[in-house]
Formats: sequence, structure tokens, C-alpha cells
Amino acid sequence: MKGIIKSGLVTGLLAMCLMSNVYATDNKTINKTILKSEESSFLTSIEQEMEENETKYKLSNYFKEDDTENSKIVTAYKKDVIKSNTKESIISHFGDNLNYEDEEYSGVIALKDYDIKTISNGKYEAIDEKKINFNKYSKNDLDNIEKEKVIGGVTYSLINVNWKNDETENIDGQEVPITYKGTMIYQAVVTRNNPYSYEITVTYEGSVERKDPIYLYTLEYEKIQEEPIIEIIEETKDYTVPTIIISGLGIALVVVYCIGKTTARVYVKTDNGFKLIRVVRLSKKHNTINLSNYKHKTVTNMFAIKTTNGFYNKNQNILIKIKKDKITKNVYLNSAYIDFILG
Repeated sequence: MKGIIKSGLVTGLLAMCLMSNVYATDNKTINKTILKSEESSFLTSIEQEMEENETKYKLSNYFKEDDTENSKIVTAYKKDVIKSNTKESIISHFGDNLNYEDEEYSGVIALKDYDIKTISNGKYEAIDEKKINFNKYSKNDLDNIEKEKVIGGVTYSLINVNWKNDETENIDGQEVPITYKGTMIYQAVVTRNNPYSYEITVTYEGSVERKDPIYLYTLEYEKIQEEPIIEIIEETKDYTVPTIIISGLGIALVVVYCIGKTTARVYVKTDNGFKLIRVVRLSKKHNTINLSNYKHKTVTNMFAIKTTNGFYNKNQNILIKIKKDKITKNVYLNSAYIDFILG
């Protein structure tokens, strides 16, 4: 009977010790000042614990949002000399869009406007010819065609006259011309401009994105709860039963002490605090914790490991490998209590 009582007491005490502090009793949280960082460098440097007004807090969650500097409006210019100043020619030469890139930002920006500057390429001399048609000219008119004619402020000289009969009259069986028609050809040496060139300056403007985005992080910390101290109170009113109880507690404490030296408790973060999900034995040789069988979902993916101070003092910075399905995370025991995000 004594053996049954002792065995029951040991089992009950073990269960009570292992399941203590399953749920946090105080969910008080604080938000740390928003941090700005590139994600690649920030996630590896999150402060897991902090102290505020002599109260210790541990990281329970973090949130991120895009920083306003992840995009910006930029302006860029292109300049070149082309032979035409039409809109179609300008777009064909420069393009509707520009691929923008600098050390931090990149993107495609659109053509906004353009400026045209006309370039003179000098003058040259050329012979300009005018042809003037006439008809119903008499013989006298034909003989007195002007030798020079001013056209548009330029004096043209008569070079040739191509004429033929216009109207005729039959005299004694012969066709005699009465009037004439034809073309008067005048020429002059004129000065002309060479074709213009056009210096075009095109303006592009638009929004570009940061190559390595920056986020605004809000870190949420939760007050670290002290584990309750289990007190063993001896009752002195009964001298037989208490002896059995004390003996049972002594055995239980020895068992707990022996097991507890190399055990670690694994917790998961829930809406009600950290919940105990597994008790494992750890050593430098056996340093892998497999959580693949733990199927309950957690929003934060935050877990914690707690060992005894004695185990920590002998195994400081021991490597612990956490496995869950296809994920493996390495953590180091830098205190008797550590928490981490698995994912």
C-alpha cells in the first residue's frame, strides 16, 4: 500500500512540475519604437529581449509596412540632334519610355515633354528658274517680251522663249499666223538655306522602386513571467501520514532533480501566452529537437526553450537544432530561457 501511495505521489508531482506555467498569466505588452531597415539585415538582428523600467520583456511578434522611401518620382533627360522636328520623328528617335536605374532605384518612366532648338546649317547659291506661259500675243508683243522681270523681289533674266502659232488666218490659200502662244523662261541666281537641324531635349518623369525595399517595423514585446515557486509544506498534526508524504516528496524531488538536470521544456506562443508542448532531454551530443509531430497552427511561429540554470551553466552557447517538417533552425543557448521565430 505504501508503494502504491509513493508511486502515485511521484507521478502526480512530476506531472505538476512539468505542466507548470503552461499559460502566461499576464499578457501585458509594449511596442518598441518603430525601426527602419532593409529586411535582409533586420531579421537577423532583432532584439529578442529588452528591459523597460526594470521589467524584462521578450519579443512576441513584429509587424512591417512599406516605407514611403520605397518609391519616388524621378526626372531624367535625353538630348540629341535630328533632322526633323515633328512629334512622330521625336518619339521614333527617343522612345515613349526610358529605363531608369541608379544605385538604389530602378523602373520605367514615361516621356513627359520635349524642347526644340532650331540649328541653322548655312546658305548656298542656286539657279532658280521661272516659266511663264502666254497666248494671243501679236507679232509685236512677241518681239517686245521683257528681258528682265522682278518676281518676289528677285530680278530674273529672260533666257529663252518657246512659242508657236496660236490663231491663224487663210490668205491666198496659206495659213498666216495672227497671234502666238508659248512659254517665257527666266532664270536668276538666288541664295538659299541649307536644311535645318533640330536639337531636341526630351524630359522623362515617373515613379521608380527601391531595389532593396525598406520597411517600417513595429516590435511587440511581452512581459516575461516568472515561473511559480512550488513550496512543500509539512503538516505536523498527523505523525504517520505526513511521514509517508514526506518520503514520497523526497523521492519525487530526487527523480525530478535527476531528470530535470538534462531536460528542456519547449513552448509555443498562443493567444493566451506560451504553452508547454514538449519536454526533451538535451546534451551536446543529443542536441536536436524535432517538432514535426506538433500540428497545431501558430500565427506568430514563435517558440521558446527553457532549461535549468545548472544545465545552462554547464552548456552555455550549446547549438540546438530545431526541426519542423522541412524547416531546420539553429539556435544557441545563450541563457536558460531563449525564444525564437521558426519559419
